[in-house]
Amino acid sequence: MASVRTNPKTGNHLVRAYAGINPRTHKPYYVSVTLPAESTEAEIDAAKEQMDAKAAVTKGDSHLMTIQTIVEYYLESCELDGMAASTLSSYWSYTRCHINPRIGNVPYEKADAKVFSMFFRDLRRPKDDDGAGLAQSTVKKISAFLSGCFSTLRADGVISGHPMEDVKVAIGDYPEAKPLSPIDFAKLCQYLKTILARPVTNDAEFEEYTLAVILWVDLHTGLRRGELSGQRLRHRVFGFEIDADTGEQVPVPALRVQQVETQVKDKRKAKGKQNEKDKPKGGRVRTVTLDEVTAAHLDAYGAIQVAILAEKGVRVSDSTPLFSHADGSTFKPSELTDGMKSIVKALGLEPYVHLHTLRHTHATYLLEQGEPIRRVQERLGHADVQTTLRLYGHVLPGSDAATAKRFASISESMMKRQCNAVAAQYIPNCPRTGEPCVRFTDSRLEN
Repeated sequence: MASVRTNPKTGNHLVRAYAGINPRTHKPYYVSVTLPAESTEAEIDAAKEQMDAKAAVTKGDSHLMTIQTIVEYYLESCELDGMAASTLSSYWSYTRCHINPRIGNVPYEKADAKVFSMFFRDLRRPKDDDGAGLAQSTVKKISAFLSGCFSTLRADGVISGHPMEDVKVAIGDYPEAKPLSPIDFAKLCQYLKTILARPVTNDAEFEEYTLAVILWVDLHTGLRRGELSGQRLRHRVFGFEIDADTGEQVPVPALRVQQVETQVKDKRKAKGKQNEKDKPKGGRVRTVTLDEVTAAHLDAYGAIQVAILAEKGVRVSDSTPLFSHADGSTFKPSELTDGMKSIVKALGLEPYVHLHTLRHTHATYLLEQGEPIRRVQERLGHADVQTTLRLYGHVLPGSDAATAKRFASISESMMKRQCNAVAAQYIPNCPRTGEPCVRFTDSRLEN
């Protein structure tokens, strides 16, 4: 059973429970939580129950396990195993916001298909009906997370069964990617061109100028926000393309996408923290070529950045952020999102427009102009072309148009054929004489 110790100096309460022998150190393992001095007896008792349930997972005591302690044990293991920070952050958010409040206290031995079926139904139910009001696609993600959790822990021998094994959750519809409208596209480009052409005279103007460069690059490459934040000076490279006239390979300016900045929320604090990953989403390192105008903007920005950082005494190296603040620090992903929000409001763009809209715009406009979907997939860094098709399949040109033209050709050829079969005729009898109606007979003869 969990015990409670009170710190004589601070008055805080340490609630601790024995959790078995650590298999690595072969020493006793304890789980604990510290409560503030003003905690009530009820809060302390609740903490003791929680620690007992948490300790039960590692001790294999199934009758004390709860869904919350099992899931949190799994997440702590994932953290030790190096799961991507952004993925881990999403899983902790699902646990904190939806799983724990609704089914966290359910004992593991009583968790069955009915519990989880009702749980997923509650997640879909509207908020005004005591539901979570989540999209079906989000519910599917939570279902996949929980299923993976139970499968892993069963394989590891931590739990004996899979309480979700027979539960099915519909995939649901994925929202179509929505690009900038032509009007908003023109508004944004005109704004960015104005900022990019304006002289930089102080740090504040440099910050605004840097954001404009980032958004221009985003619109013309389709990079994700973490990929933009993760760019370093060493990532400016040259790709190669085949010259249409000579057939030779010629160098073209490009960005190497191989490092990502992720900003997540610590599971125990509301404070945001920033982490680096070595590879972008999907684990694919890629090279994204640049058009001449975008490359020229980056060249101009680089010269100004060096001058600004030199005034601050910041030495520029290969590891310097490609896009930095005036003090040399990296633009965080959230800063890019907030900066785009401000611009959307200032320019009066459509309410649905956000930073990721620039990526959707890049892909959509390329596909509408006939760019092969495989090339767009590679440029965006999608691990599977099905992801690209799911998001942008509705804008693929040519396929349906070709089908319509093909049928029109069939129709035209059919109309040109001469048919020698005798056509059926309608010649009713006259109600007075009983003979074929003269009017219809005469009209048929005229034809």
